[in-house]
Amino acid sequence: MKPSLAADEPLARLLLAAESELAQKGFHAASLNDILKAAEVSKGSFYHHFEDKEALFVAVIRAGLADLPAEPLRLHGKDLRAALTQSAEHLMAWSLGHSSFIPLCETFYGLQGEGRWPKVQALWAEAEALVVEELTQAQARGLVRDDLPAPLLANLFVTLSASLDRAMLSQPPEVWADEAEIQRWVQRMVDLWTRLLAP
Repeated sequence: MKPSLAADEPLARLLLAAESELAQKGFHAASLNDILKAAEVSKGSFYHHFEDKEALFVAVIRAGLADLPAEPLRLHGKDLRAALTQSAEHLMAWSLGHSSFIPLCETFYGLQGEGRWPKVQALWAEAEALVVEELTQAQARGLVRDDLPAPLLANLFVTLSASLDRAMLSQPPEVWADEAEIQRWVQRMVDLWTRLLAP
């Protein structure tokens, strides 16, 4: 993650220190005191920027996703599979270029699954809303199935994508050095997405 703020600013230091601590220890074991010490930031400064550790975690996730290609799910054109392939390739390339972000994704999915972290749930809902919007437009163009309401289809799509992410996260690192294996994962993603979305 590279915050757009100058590295000597307290917020940027907080985000960088939190990314490191959260990636190494996970949300529950991460120590706010250790983050503040590494960032050389006081508790007062922390609470000026964030309500709690969950808010900091969500800010770290948002900062990490800031350079994700715009509209990672783009269902334009007339060929659903081609559009999904392009999305999968963009997401895979981004993921491989941000390997330090992987433990944070694992933590995000875990917290979302716990269902007791409102700021994490809100971020999940934002992502799902973007997918609803894209699927609604694609349904209107006849590109994706319309026998299910877009919000339900989006929920299924996001849940399926998170499951695929978890499966990929469980792979040994050497898998991601093999271009053929990367392409197999892209095709798995596209195959499953197509089965879910095709009219």
